[in-house]
Amino acid sequence: MHTLSEIIEASYNYPIVFFDGQCALCNRAVCFIAKYEKSNQMRFASLENPKYKESIQSLLLEQNLDTNSMLYVFNGQFLDKSTAAVRIASHLRKPFSYLAATKVFPKFIRDFGYSLISRTRHLWVRSATDCSKNIQRLSGRFV
Repeated sequence: MHTLSEIIEASYNYPIVFFDGQCALCNRAVCFIAKYEKSNQMRFASLENPKYKESIQSLLLEQNLDTNSMLYVFNGQFLDKSTAAVRIASHLRKPFSYLAATKVFPKFIRDFGYSLISRTRHLWVRSATDCSKNIQRLSGRFV
């Protein structure tokens, strides 16, 4: 998969999570998602991937989505911030899938919490070295 249009087309077959590949917390989140996902269908992509970095950034700006957020793409629809996190949680095994229940809170409240974590994510986790081996094992699930 090399272009954004191919990624969008693929999202009709399986959900895709875009994440900050340089963020240790984000890398750990990908490992966590892969480990606890119910169906192993989800695919992953780094926002820094040069194959589609520029085109995805312009698409996000066009759709008024946060360019510094984890993204969830399914059926051609892009979700960001807490809405993406809630949708991802719905794919996880119990008890983690219960996190999807946070969708009952208004989006502005969920997004406030997401933004607090997002702004300080580089302070929370300094290194993803313990996860890097797992990321390598997931290489077949990267688009």
